[in-house]
Amino acid sequence: MQGHAGIAEAVDRLVATGARTELRAEVRAGRRFGPVRRPDVVVPLGRVWRLGVLLLDVEGRLYRTGEVIHAQPVRFDNHQSDRAAARRALRVAIQRAGIAPGETVVLGAEPVDVADAREVSWDGSGDPATLVPLADYLRDRVALLADPPPGT
Repeated sequence: MQGHAGIAEAVDRLVATGARTELRAEVRAGRRFGPVRRPDVVVPLGRVWRLGVLLLDVEGRLYRTGEVIHAQPVRFDNHQSDRAAARRALRVAIQRAGIAPGETVVLGAEPVDVADAREVSWDGSGDPATLVPLADYLRDRVALLADPPPGT
């Protein structure tokens, strides 16, 4: 599994096994109409396989995994932390976008230049001790997603 061939093999295996995909999306700032600002909007961008710190789409493009959030009905605002309020606002935007409850949504994924991605950090830290060749990383992560261990 080297370079683009490795990515093509990964896509072929994931498609053949019907591996679970997730929705890649982005948040776009709401428009302003005079002093009134409309709410942010979540825009679906396509399906991807989440392979740890990387995402892979059917076209063979790689992305760094962004924020992962599960679509679920928004209940009430219980005024928790700022972080909880921000996640609630994201869930409201996801709900307004018509994304079904239970869907996993990945927001803020950044494209990865495959020509520059020779090694990947398992934990996304970039620590040299966690770097492995891209081909090995893809082979291991695809195997886990395509044929998950029993009980997972």
